[in-house]
Amino acid sequence: MATHFQRALACAHAFVEAHGTLVTATTDTVQDGLKLGQWLSNQRSKDRAYQLRHGTLVPALALSAIDPWWNPPWTLEWQRSWHQAHTHVQGGHVLDAAAGFPGTSNALATWLTTQCAQYDILQPGQQDLLARIGLTMETARGAAARPAEREADFAVGLGYARSYHATHRTLAAAIDTVHDGFQLGRWLRRQRQHARTDADRGTPPTAAAKALNRIDPWWCPPWSLAWQRAWQHIHDQIKAGHRLDTDHHFRSFAPPNAPGSASSAPTTTTSTPTSSASWPTSASPTREPAPVPQPLRRNRTHACPRLRRRPPHPGRGLLHRSRRLPSGALAE
Repeated sequence: MATHFQRALACAHAFVEAHGTLVTATTDTVQDGLKLGQWLSNQRSKDRAYQLRHGTLVPALALSAIDPWWNPPWTLEWQRSWHQAHTHVQGGHVLDAAAGFPGTSNALATWLTTQCAQYDILQPGQQDLLARIGLTMETARGAAARPAEREADFAVGLGYARSYHATHRTLAAAIDTVHDGFQLGRWLRRQRQHARTDADRGTPPTAAAKALNRIDPWWCPPWSLAWQRAWQHIHDQIKAGHRLDTDHHFRSFAPPNAPGSASSAPTTTTSTPTSSASWPTSASPTREPAPVPQPLRRNRTHACPRLRRRPPHPGRGLLHRSRRLPSGALAE
């Protein structure tokens, strides 16, 4: 009877025959009734734990025989993208880096362009894998700045960006932002990736980046988008007439729906104050400090019945006195 490990190996072999690799298996992947993705995740965790303890990585030879890159030293996302490009090449296509990788999806072309821009800082194993799909150091240096996006598609996204900015006065939208049914957050993230790739290569801003700069100069900030959204929230309140209330620890500038913010507290009106007169200007009433709880002191004699004082034994005093009497006194 086959063991659980042998059954899992058989499922892994069947998955590779169907998909060509094991890295595309997620934690929800089930193969022949076995939770293959979860099992692979556990095997990777065991290998990394062994590496932390002993300083060397001893891969599972049985899994390495099925897929040599089942547990790569880089991220699984990188290996999955490479496998997608490798499948594209095996289908008879050529990765033309100088032309911006035509014939590939926009996401794959963006990934390939990023690898060409960061070719010098990749690990040797990653460079070897890129060479298998035709991307060497020479082709990486001659790659186009970014894959060309159709003007019609960009115009559609730009229209949604203008509409979003008119409402929120910023383009620092989160990745999962959907505006009027359009995946604006993902579209903006792709534009930021293009702009940063161009900046890393030292190329001037493209027409697309300039168009977004005209809508919002901070659409691609060098800091986090959450910081930019918080700054925009405070900036809008200052323009509306609110002041920096340092006495109240800037509670009026807390993000919406945050603990302690004005929007999270129950209110009886739905209108938004538009002047500083609507906001409290006086100092908050002083509050007496809460009493510090004192440690409870308990009498040990009351806590433990064994330590309670017992009544003296009738003959105990005589015994003690007899020990202090000189010898022969009892005989008298």
